[in-house]
Amino acid sequence: MIFLGQLSNGQFRIEVDPDEIPSETETQVNELMGKLSKLKTCSRFQTAANTVFQVDLKLGTKAETAYDELVQLIRPHSPK
Repeated sequence: MIFLGQLSNGQFRIEVDPDEIPSETETQVNELMGKLSKLKTCSRFQTAANTVFQVDLKLGTKAETAYDELVQLIRPHSPK
């Protein structure tokens, strides 16, 4: 559902499967991913159906913080 990994170029990728986002948190997840795509530390992002689902960040600390925020948004609403 949410992936955080380090790329071979040293950058960090956060990827969210848009189909797995609970409807209760879809707006917040979309807003957070949209904000990440506008950061100066964002080197690349991808969208589908006007939703940012993948961002590449230059700073690991920013990527880890954003990943943690996404997990906190999604986990309480995930199906058991």
